Amino acid sequence: MFQLVEFYVNVINYCVFKFLNRLSKTIDKLNPIMYFDRIPRIKRNFEKHNTSLTEIVNKTWLDENTGFNIMYSTAAVTFILYLIISCIFLFIYDFFRLESFFTWEIVAIISVIPAYLIYHFAIDKNQKYILYFRKFDKKTKEIKRGYAIFSFLIILFSILMFILSFQFI
Repeated sequence: MFQLVEFYVNVINYCVFKFLNRLSKTIDKLNPIMYFDRIPRIKRNFEKHNTSLTEIVNKTWLDENTGFNIMYSTAAVTFILYLIISCIFLFIYDFFRLESFFTWEIVAIISVIPAYLIYHFAIDKNQKYILYFRKFDKKTKEIKRGYAIFSFLIILFSILMFILSFQFI
């Protein structure tokens, strides 16, 4: 059961990471700092160090191990897990009328623990996400598109479920 959860959490992580990479590349085209690489003196200075401004920016944002996009994608997946788990707890909280036992704030705080544990064991432990990224990169374009649609629907569903769960508070 956990392997299935691990697989789908990594699918969402992969799709969010690829989306952030595409967004970063698009923003780089509009980023005025990237035009400094066209100034000859700056370009020579980078060439003297066997690098370029584009390489530095790409390493900073797009790297699978230490880039900002992998940090943002894992944070987004953890937040989505938090939304789903807190919504489930809030629905249970309202269905069983647990107002006398817990406040909804405690339920929201308690849901952080399972979200973090799922993130840690499914994505972060031994950098499992890199193994999944390698496996997903080998998939066909149609399968990747299906993963992207699935991820988008899960993200949309979790946000809608979170909004609807407030009617039970």
